Amino acid sequence: MKQFLAINHHANACKGSQIFANYLINYLNNKLNGYSGDPDIAALITFYFVFVKEYNDGYATWHDAFNFEMSTTIDQNTLLDELTKVKAPAWVVDVWKIYPKGSAKAKALIPHDRQAFISGNVYDRIAGITTFIKGCGTDAALATVKIDATAFLTTLQDAVSAHDAAVGALKSISKDQEKLRIKTTDAMLGVEGGLTKKFFDDPEKVDTFFAISAMRRRYGKPSTDEGYPIFLQPNEIKLLDIKFKGTEVWEVSNVADHDACIFFSDVSTVTVIPPVKFVIPAGESLQIDLNTLRAEFRFAYAANLSDESDGELNIVQVVK
Repeated sequence: MKQFLAINHHANACKGSQIFANYLINYLNNKLNGYSGDPDIAALITFYFVFVKEYNDGYATWHDAFNFEMSTTIDQNTLLDELTKVKAPAWVVDVWKIYPKGSAKAKALIPHDRQAFISGNVYDRIAGITTFIKGCGTDAALATVKIDATAFLTTLQDAVSAHDAAVGALKSISKDQEKLRIKTTDAMLGVEGGLTKKFFDDPEKVDTFFAISAMRRRYGKPSTDEGYPIFLQPNEIKLLDIKFKGTEVWEVSNVADHDACIFFSDVSTVTVIPPVKFVIPAGESLQIDLNTLRAEFRFAYAANLSDESDGELNIVQVVK
């Protein structure tokens, strides 16, 4: 029989998004703490705090793992960019200086010019460099280019290994954090029951403890089609757990009643809004072409430009 009562809409609303879960969970916690002088609510705070602390500790670990995985992705992509734009062209020219383009030796070493170095996934490129190094063999004329290719290959392999390890760690931590999300949103349902009992004669007060408007916009729609919701405290600067290649176009909507902004950086520790930013006025949308960013800018931030009210942005990827 399909469940009718005690359906956990808190868990359903944030399914698929730890960042939204973090917002809902701590929104309730902050609201409860504002009524700590009420003995009934104080009891709910005591009950709920155990779950919130465990979730927040786990979320911090998860976010650190996400940041580290992102940094290893940047390192790997930076090397691939160098391979495409610097190393591969240089190696091809170095070979042609010794063995002219079209010669049998040149064709044996680089049958398709630089394609083996710049085509396919990262493992295909590693294979291409490895084959090239083996092809150089003991040819004294190719010793310099072989040394350079070998050194770069080692650096790239180390970066790929670090990235693979970071991806594996993030997947493992994400599974643990998902268990905490479910556990803590179950506790939210328990708190809702306590509040319903306290305010049974004025049930509208129950809603004031939860981020109802945000839940209504997202409830039952965990897919990426609806975009990426960002919830901001007054004056908050938030590092976004969004991965991007730099070729996408984002449409950023501001659904709050005051201005907010998006900006990008090459580090994950920004605490001050930089001069270069994308300001989204209240109630408006702005398209941001990530192709215009500097290659090393792989950290995205959102910031609330109000020092009094909560903010909310939503990002939809309109071009992949």
